[in-house]
Amino acid sequence: MIPKTFHFIWVGDESRRPDNCIETWRKAHPDWGFRLWGNADLDGRAWINKRHMDAMREREWNGVADMLRWEILYEHGGIVFDADSVCTRPLDEDLLDCPAFACWESEIARPGLIAAGYFGCQQGNPFVKGIIDAIAAQASVVEDMAWKTVGPLRLTEAIAALATRPCASTPAITSFRAISPA
Repeated sequence: MIPKTFHFIWVGDESRRPDNCIETWRKAHPDWGFRLWGNADLDGRAWINKRHMDAMREREWNGVADMLRWEILYEHGGIVFDADSVCTRPLDEDLLDCPAFACWESEIARPGLIAAGYFGCQQGNPFVKGIIDAIAAQASVVEDMAWKTVGPLRLTEAIAALATRPCASTPAITSFRAISPA
C-alpha cells in the first residue's frame, strides 16, 4: 500500500514557491503526512543522481525536481504532485491500494504521455529504482529537454517496457498494479 504522505518539491527561487497551491492539498487531507523538499535538501545530502542534478540546475529546475522525485519516492514512498497543482477534492484512498500509480499528462494535448508530476508508489518500488538507475547510467541528461530525459517521457518509456504486463487504467489516472516488488 502507498503511504498517505505527500512530498512537494520546490527547488530554485524559493520566493516563487506556490505555498497557496500546496496548502490546498494539506486542507483536503488533514490526516496525511506532508514534506516540502527544497534547496537545502538538494544540497544537504548525497543523491544517487547528484551529478545530473548539478548539471540540470544550470538549465531546468523542473528537471532537478524530477530527479529528486524518483529518489524521494524510492526512499520514502508516498505521492509527489507538482507543487503548483491545486487540490479540488480529496483523493480516493483506493488509489493507494497498489504498488504505484500515475496520471496521463493530458489526454487531449499529449495523448499517451504519462505525467511525472502526479505519481505515487510504495517505498522501495523496483520500477522507480529502475528509473533512477537508468538516469544514473546516462553520460548526460542535459542533451535534451528535461521532460524527455528525466521526466514524463522517461516515465512513459519505462512503463511501455512493461507493455506485456497487465495494468488497470481509468481516464486521467492509471494504476500500474504490475509494478510490485514481488
